[in-house]
Parts: sequence; structure tokens; C-alpha cells
Amino acid sequence: MPPATFFTPADSARAVGDVYGVSLVATLPMLAALVALLFLRQSSAGTRAIMWRCALAGLLAIYAGRFVPWQWMAWVLPELLARPLVALGTIQIDVPPGLAGSGEPQPRASGAIRGLLALYWTGVALILLRTLVARGRLVLDRRRATMLAGPRWQARVREAGDAIGVATARVRLAASRNVSVPVTWGVWRPVILLPAQALRWPDDRLQAVLRHELAHVRARDAAMRLTARLACALFWFHPGAWWLARRLEADVEEASDDRVLLSGIRVSDYAEWLGASAAPGARDDLHAAMALVRPGNLRARLAAITDPRRHVAVPGRHVVVCTVALTVAMVGPLATARLAPTREVLTSLMKEARWESRAWAVVRLAQRADSVDVARSAARLDPDPAVRAWARYALARGEAGPAAHP
Repeated sequence: MPPATFFTPADSARAVGDVYGVSLVATLPMLAALVALLFLRQSSAGTRAIMWRCALAGLLAIYAGRFVPWQWMAWVLPELLARPLVALGTIQIDVPPGLAGSGEPQPRASGAIRGLLALYWTGVALILLRTLVARGRLVLDRRRATMLAGPRWQARVREAGDAIGVATARVRLAASRNVSVPVTWGVWRPVILLPAQALRWPDDRLQAVLRHELAHVRARDAAMRLTARLACALFWFHPGAWWLARRLEADVEEASDDRVLLSGIRVSDYAEWLGASAAPGARDDLHAAMALVRPGNLRARLAAITDPRRHVAVPGRHVVVCTVALTVAMVGPLATARLAPTREVLTSLMKEARWESRAWAVVRLAQRADSVDVARSAARLDPDPAVRAWARYALARGEAGPAAHP
């Protein structure tokens, strides 16, 4: 017997197969969000932001669904998409229960599979580490900042909160020389960090800035930004996850701008103050915070603010309820779904020369009510004893419950 390792080739192949399968499932809510965008392109930014929030939360729910003990099989993968699963499945096939070991060497591809698994987790770790470093920098900036807790500043925050419709008792306000634009972060005790020069801003400009940042607090955008970072970390190889995160970032800023404008701030004044807030050396690594202005998004926001045709509104409660309900109805079944090849693909694998391909296919065929006869035939007639043993094992497990291995 080979020495035991933390990840056997079969374990690594199974883990990579899970990542591949969950990425295919996660593509469905991404496509649904893309289709919804075509219909909501003329809607308010707040409505679109709700859609992006639900889509990103759906990605995390689908990923978490891999760890739910009850799963259901979706026999939908055509041959092209099924090929990676078949290749990974053959690596999981080794000596079947009840059959003596044949002493055959491990597949050569097992090293590459372990490399893929290591690459995946390295990407996840790097993105999360980058977010943690950004959060640590924010904490240091806040500790070095000057807290603005006097009655005058608290009155300004309360006035801005009343205009936006958000309680400000837990909001902390500070000024720092280490930031060049206002930023907001924190879930339970939000922090608004102003640049040091903001202490010399006129009251009307300060009110516009505070209202924008408190609009983020009201919408819990800091928590959703962390959710987006987590989704991008888990699906870092999938361009759709990054697309959702970018769309969320753009629309939550426009949605906050809308709340500021609806609170009574004039468009011309607000556009002028936004343009003046764009510092050339502004940091763009605040992955755990919401910044008033980020490099690259100012031109689009100014164009949106000054566009008289744009729909400026706050989404109603019915929009939130309907979007969440639709997301739950779609993501709920997808979260516990495991994708598998179609029956046609599985039966074609029974003609393969490699016994591993036939064994992997026969295990899947034994799980289908319309294909049990194929598995029974393989248990009696297949020329390879390993395939016959796997067929008998899968049929026995199918009578007691779903086949658990491979």
C-alpha cells in the first residue's frame, strides 16, 4: 500500500471536480443577472444594486451548498462540459470494494490535479489576504485619526442621517491625514473617515459628503463589499464573479448619489464637489471600504448625475421582496444540485477501452432508474473484473441509498 497522504489523488480529483461543478452551477445566476440587466438598464441604480447583491449572495449560497449532506443529481451536462468531470472521475476510481488490489500505479495526471487544487486555494488565500491587509490599514488609519466627537460634528452627522433616513448613534466620525477621499467601512459600528482637509470644507459640502457616506451605511454596502470580495475569492477564476462585483460597486455608488440628490442637494453643487474630491494620489486598494471617489469611476458617475434622462429614485420595499424571493426560488434548488453527464454520455463511456471510464460511468448509471439495466448488464458481462465489482457495489448501494463513492 502507498503511504497515506493528506490528499490522496482521489481526494484531490474529487475536490477539483467539486470546484468545476460548482463553477458551472454558479454560472446560471450570473447569466440570470445578465438577462435581468437587459430589462433593468433604464431602472434606478438602487434597483440594479439589489439585483447584484442577490446574485453575489447566491454565489456564496451555491458554494456553501457543496457542504450540505443532501444533494440531488442534475443529469444535464453534454459531452463537451462533461469531459473534465469524466477525466477527474477516472482518477477517483481505484480498487473497488471486495476486490484485491491490482498493484497498478497511480495515474500520471494525479500530480497535475494536486497542482490545480493547490493553485485554486492559493488564489483564494491571496485575495482574502489582500482584503485583510486593506482592512488592517483602515484600522490603523482610524487609530491614528482624530475623532470628531464634539457636539458640532455630532449635530452635522445627525442632520445628514435625518435627511437620509438612517440612525447615526453607532456611527463614528474621524479625520485622518492618511486618506485623501472620504471612506466608510464597518458593519456593526460604521466608521466614516474624512481627509484632514475636510475640516475646512463649507457646511453644505460636508453635508453632501456625510449624506453620501450615510447612504452606504443605510444600505449596508460595506458588508456587501466584503461579500463581493469573498465571492471573488472563492470564484477567482470565473470572470463572471468579478463582473458582478464591478457592477455592484458602480451601482451602489450611483444609488448613494441618488439618495443625496433626493435629499435636497443640487445636482450642480454635488457634481462640482465630487470632481473636487478626486485626489490624484487617492488610494485604490481599500477593498474593505466604500470610498466617495475611486480612480476610474468619477467620469461615469458625473455623467450619470448630470444626465437629465436618468431615472433617479429609491427602490421600494416590493422591489426588494420580489428580487429576494426570485433569488431564493432559483438559488435554493441550485445550491444542492450536483451536475452529472446526460444518459447518452454515460452510455457512450461504456464503450471506452479504459476500464476506469467504464467503471465511473457504471456507478453513475446505477443511480438512474432508467439505466439500472445497463449497470446490471455490466455487473455480469463486462470483461474487466474491476468494472464488474464497481457495478455490483453501485447496485447494492443504490438499493440502500445513493451511491456515495466514487
